[in-house]
Amino acid sequence: MVISLNPEGEERWVYQYRNGYAYSIIYGEDGNIYACGKGYERGSDTDFIIISLNNEGRERWIYRYNGPGNFWDCAYSLVYGADGNIYACGYSYGRSADFTVISVTTDGRERWVYRYDGPVHLYDYAYSIIYGEDGDIYACGSSLGNDYYFDIIVICLSSNGNEKWIYRYNGPENYQDEAYSLVYGEDNNIYVCGYSWGNGTRSDIIVISLTTIGEERWIYRYDGPRNWYDEAYSLIFGKDRNIYVCGWSHGNNTGYDFIIISLTTTGEERWIYRYDGPGRFYDRAYSLVYGVDSNIYACGYSWATFSYRDFTVISLTSEGRERWRYRYNGPGNYYDWASAIAYGIDNNLYICGSSWGNDTTSDFIVVSLPLELGIAEIFFPKYSLKIKPAEILIYNSFGKLMKRLNFDSKEKELPKGIYFYYLKTKEGKIYKKKMVKMK
Repeated sequence: MVISLNPEGEERWVYQYRNGYAYSIIYGEDGNIYACGKGYERGSDTDFIIISLNNEGRERWIYRYNGPGNFWDCAYSLVYGADGNIYACGYSYGRSADFTVISVTTDGRERWVYRYDGPVHLYDYAYSIIYGEDGDIYACGSSLGNDYYFDIIVICLSSNGNEKWIYRYNGPENYQDEAYSLVYGEDNNIYVCGYSWGNGTRSDIIVISLTTIGEERWIYRYDGPRNWYDEAYSLIFGKDRNIYVCGWSHGNNTGYDFIIISLTTTGEERWIYRYDGPGRFYDRAYSLVYGVDSNIYACGYSWATFSYRDFTVISLTSEGRERWRYRYNGPGNYYDWASAIAYGIDNNLYICGSSWGNDTTSDFIVVSLPLELGIAEIFFPKYSLKIKPAEILIYNSFGKLMKRLNFDSKEKELPKGIYFYYLKTKEGKIYKKKMVKMK
């Protein structure tokens, strides 16, 4: 599924591809939309797919790749190259899962397919791909090594699909190591993050820097205060020429904490920010962005006291000081989380993820925030709202009833502040929502 919204959060169009999952989306320099993922096909299980739409949501073409194993194939990430071609990575089954990169033209024609079958010919996966300023392709992921545990792997290809080099990293515990994200720095070096098993420390956050010819520059490892599980999911190269990485880390008596770490380009630790939510349980960061305003914005989820996981966004200065925190508890009062964040050219934040609805389980959600604390818009696709309230009760943050409205009431203006909506159906069922009115 692909959904387009206007800047006010109103739905422009919805594109659905039957029996498929989308994992990554980009807006091409040619003005078209490209998304990748996997699609179920009779006789071949799932295929590696890339779909192109125009900006009105009309399908331009679908590219499908069924690997030689005629089994599971999937694309996790894609990029629009400076050469005007599309590059996507994931895995495809031959004898087993192979690390796979595919390039197609912007009209959907296959240019080449690159497959990497690791040393034990079993499981090899690509999770992230970038197009370097040097015109080469870089992809990272995990590959089963001779010890039958995963190693971090980074592969560099030329734009015509020729392999230039392969970098593998097996951590000190000789156990599980995986890379989830990479970036091409403005200093013309590569930065990769993920996790790596340490000696007696279980999984540690890891950041590795490589040159563009595959030489290791440095390795940074972070073992949290409990010497337990720590992982990084995403990293960025800031305009201030520092590295920022986010993920989660097990704390002392706090469960898993939402974590952001900043490093210099030489691998020195600048600061560490940890957030333990009110539920003191599971808190994780999945994506972050460096704003034009030189602040850091990260999103994920945080466990609440009574509402399970809340959709969470946190802003920091580039020096690691917390500016504000935003939490959203969906109408289902259950599992809500943010998976990706973008900083718009209109100087607003756009965050997507999932939110538990009333009688709808997990719904697609997009939240837009201004750069200061508060909500600009909360948007649920129309198909996720299956109720029409007979009455709306609006309370302020002190529990005072402010308004009692019918669903079709025209007079709904309120002063700025925090409000709680109780939507009462004709059957007497009540649903609760929260809103922050900014102006």
